[in-house]
Amino acid sequence: MKKSKRLQQSVFACLLVVFTLLSRFATATPFLQASTGWLINPVHPPVSVQMQLTGQSDSNLKTVNAVLQLSLQDDWKSYWRSPGDGGVAPSFNFSASKNISNVDWSWPAPKRYPVLGVETIGYKGEINFPLTLHIEDLNKPVELRGVLTVSSCTNICVLTDYDILLAFDATQLVTNQEGSFAYNQGIGAVPMLIDQQLINNKQTSSTISVFRSSWDSKEQLLTVQIDNKTAWHSPDIFIDSATEDLTGVSFSAPKITISDNQLTAQISVSSWTGDVDFSNSDLSVTVVDKELAVEFITKPSAVIVQSSTTSFLSMFIFALIGGLILNIMPCVLPVLGMKLSSVLSAHGIQKAQIRKQFLASSLGILTSFWLLAAFLLILKFSGQALGWGIQFQSPYFISVMVIITALF
Repeated sequence: MKKSKRLQQSVFACLLVVFTLLSRFATATPFLQASTGWLINPVHPPVSVQMQLTGQSDSNLKTVNAVLQLSLQDDWKSYWRSPGDGGVAPSFNFSASKNISNVDWSWPAPKRYPVLGVETIGYKGEINFPLTLHIEDLNKPVELRGVLTVSSCTNICVLTDYDILLAFDATQLVTNQEGSFAYNQGIGAVPMLIDQQLINNKQTSSTISVFRSSWDSKEQLLTVQIDNKTAWHSPDIFIDSATEDLTGVSFSAPKITISDNQLTAQISVSSWTGDVDFSNSDLSVTVVDKELAVEFITKPSAVIVQSSTTSFLSMFIFALIGGLILNIMPCVLPVLGMKLSSVLSAHGIQKAQIRKQFLASSLGILTSFWLLAAFLLILKFSGQALGWGIQFQSPYFISVMVIITALF
C-alpha cells in the first residue's frame, strides 16, 4: 500500500515538472520559423498562400526582406492595390506583431480583367509580393504575426483569412534560396519608380524620354502623354492615388493612341460624390508594356476651359429616359404588374386618396434610395473597402436580406 502511494506521488511530481516546463515554453518566444509553408483555407481551397523570409537584411536601415506568395488555381483572380470597379485588394493586419514597426508591400505590375462591363485590375496564377519588414530593435526577437485577407473572384467573390506567423532573430538569419528566388522574381515584376524631373533633365536610363499629364475639370478627363525611345507594343496604363480625398474615385480603361513613338492616353474619371478635383493631388501612373513596367508620381497640369452650364431641362429628360429604361429590366418589370393591379383595384376610391397613395409610394422609393446612398457614403468615408458583390459574403448582410425577402 505504501509503495503504491509513493508511486502515485512520484508520477504526480513528474507530471507537475512537465506541466511547468510546457507552461514556460508556451509563454516564451515561439520557435524560430522562417516560413509559414503553404497555407490553404479548407473553406476555399483554390487559393493558397505562403510567406517566408529571404535571409537578407540591412542593419543600417533595420530592415528584413520577405516574400508573400499567392497561388490561384484555374480562373480565379485576385486584385491589385487599386482593384478597379470591383473587388478588394489583399491586406495584412500585422498589429499583433512584436518588434516590427511597419511592413512595406510592393505590388507587381497588374493586368486588366473586364467582366460584363466591370473593369477589374489584378492577377491570376502565381504572384510574388516583395515585403520589407522594418525592425524596431535588431538585437531582440522578432515576431511577425497577423491575419492576411485575400479576395478572390471568378463569377463569385470570396474573402479568405490566413493566420500568419514568422518568428526569427534578425542577427542570425540564414539565406533562403527558395525565398530569395521568389523575392527577386517579385522585384523584377514591380514597376520601376521614375522621377518625372529626372526625365525632363534626361538623367535616367529608362527608355521613356518624355512624360506629361493634364487634367480637364470640365470633361473630367485625364490625359497622359509618354514618349518612348523604343516602339510601343500593347501598352496599358493604370491610374491610382494614395490621397484620402480621392477615395472612391474611379478611373476608366484608357483610350490609347500611338503616333510614332508617342503614346497619348485619355482616362475618364468619375466619383459617386460628384465632380473630381485633381488640383494639388498626386497621382500614380503605372505604364506596362511588353518589356516595360514603370511608375510615375505626377501632378496633372490644369486645362483651362470655358465654363458652361447644363440646363435643368436636359438633366430631367436624361433622368426620365434612364428611369423608363430601368422599368423594363427583369428585376423591375414584374413589379409594374403589381402596381397596375393596385391601380385597377382603386375603383370607387376618392381621387384625393389615390393621389396621396401614389405620392406616398414615390416618396418611399426616393427615401429608400437616399438612405442607401447615405449608408454607402458613410462606409466609404470611414475607410471601408467596398466592392460589387462582396457584401454577399457577409452573413449579417445575407441575414438582413433574408428578413426583408420574408417580409415581402
